[in-house]
Amino acid sequence: MTLFRYILMRFLTTFARVLLIFAFLLFVVGIVDELGALKPEEGISRAVYMSVIGQIQTAYTILPLVMIIAAITFFLGMSRSSELVAVRASGVSGLRFLLAPCAGALLIGLLAIALFNPLVAVFSTKYEAEKGRASASTALSVGEAGIWLRQGIAGEQTMVHAKTTEKSGLRLVGATFIRFDASGTPIARIEAASAQLEPQAWVLNGAISWDLSQGNPERLRKPLPDGSQIVTDLRPEDLTSGFGRPNSVQIWALPAHIASLQSAGFSARAFQVWLQSELAKPLFLVVMVLVAAGFTMRHIRAGNRAQMVIIAVMLGFGIFFFRNIAEVFGQNGKVPIMLSAWGPTAAASLLAVSLLLHLEEG
Repeated sequence: MTLFRYILMRFLTTFARVLLIFAFLLFVVGIVDELGALKPEEGISRAVYMSVIGQIQTAYTILPLVMIIAAITFFLGMSRSSELVAVRASGVSGLRFLLAPCAGALLIGLLAIALFNPLVAVFSTKYEAEKGRASASTALSVGEAGIWLRQGIAGEQTMVHAKTTEKSGLRLVGATFIRFDASGTPIARIEAASAQLEPQAWVLNGAISWDLSQGNPERLRKPLPDGSQIVTDLRPEDLTSGFGRPNSVQIWALPAHIASLQSAGFSARAFQVWLQSELAKPLFLVVMVLVAAGFTMRHIRAGNRAQMVIIAVMLGFGIFFFRNIAEVFGQNGKVPIMLSAWGPTAAASLLAVSLLLHLEEG
């Protein structure tokens, strides 16, 4: 047990050092990037602030790469100090030796999705808002009462409510449009059985209009012919992006968010893939440790040391990018959700274990 704790603490310390180095490099790169985007009235403190909140997401994304670099550094350090030889001489097999690093990687992965993931969600949203990338004219939310949408055109605001949607959100069912003038006074209300989003307009069917600027709007209500249009600057992608990117939602809120999207008729596939990928992340970090061990858990005098390190790094980066590609295919519906999220981890784990069993000498 004492040996297990020693190896675990040694591994966690190595990982912390490598993570700090990567964080510092990302911080410096972020400052340089933000300095070029500063306005004349903004100081360097603004660049520092934007670099911090902007690079947290990057650090979280490359966590598997940090893990494999840390694992390689750890195994090389243990070999260089002959501690690995001493452990083996005490009767501890190589596979048993790996229990502590794998436990450390699993612990780091669990802490990442439990603590780091919510921070990334908060700071990535904050960063997008600070950069002015959030849409100023459109807001979208989904609740038990249905879908609420706001659009702004030529100084006027229009609130849109729908009971549900069809065709991935492009068709509103039971839609209500309320127009407001620049002062915030409601001037018109339109209810439609359905509203289809077409280029630059909502196309209405079964619609009735009320002029709220009149003294008795109910008496003056009038039906609108099918095909009547309400001008909009919304595009189909605006409805999807209105829910934010998957990494802008905390993992604890993802199940409820997915359920809300599905009940409203929107596609939640991207959020489902992200959720499963996050749940697979702790095991993926363990796989990175196993890959590093297969190539570098040898005595320092063993030949081809530099070559084995290079192969381990390249293989780790390849697995990382393969996982990202699989997630993209999953989000686009090319492969099943569970396969895109868990498939790369399962395949890489089989590769790493088979490599260890082949190279392990006792």
